[in-house]
Amino acid sequence: MKYRTQRMLGYRLQLFAEAADENGAGGGEGEGADGGSEEISKKPGGKMFTQEELDAIIEDRIGRERAKLRETRKEAYGKKESDTDLAAEQAAKVSAMEAKLLCYEQDVAKESVSDVVALAKAYMDEDTDLEAAIKKVLKKYPNFVKSSAGASEDVEKKKGWGTRQKGSGSSEEDGVEAAFLKRNPGLKV
Repeated sequence: MKYRTQRMLGYRLQLFAEAADENGAGGGEGEGADGGSEEISKKPGGKMFTQEELDAIIEDRIGRERAKLRETRKEAYGKKESDTDLAAEQAAKVSAMEAKLLCYEQDVAKESVSDVVALAKAYMDEDTDLEAAIKKVLKKYPNFVKSSAGASEDVEKKKGWGTRQKGSGSSEEDGVEAAFLKRNPGLKV
């Protein structure tokens, strides 16, 4: 039984051995400490490249990679035709950010920035730049400014407790209030 398993599992290692080169050594046994670089440089059949040829090969490879990158960008970003489209898109983003910055400098409320920018673009012409257009919009529509929205609330906050209570009601009594005061004569309304 033991003989059978050895015979079935026996490998012929000569099939897997590397062929010997000219010196009679095996493929991996004759290498020096530097990894066999001497043998590679001694081979007369190796092709040598000049620096110009290497530069041309590298430029060709870089060009192919850039073309692949453009193709993947076209697929991912919706068929952009060229780099000029990307530049135009980036310029539009920059101008939108500048418009938002101008609005924030003019103290526009955060939720009203897009409205102010849209109205300012409608006011723009050859003589009026974006900043002047934003100023025109804010002059015409002061409710877009943060300080004007909170001004009426600030006035009410400055009043004392008693003045707020006395001044808020009307001098006329309606029917329900009159009936309530008749039933409860000691209460102040």
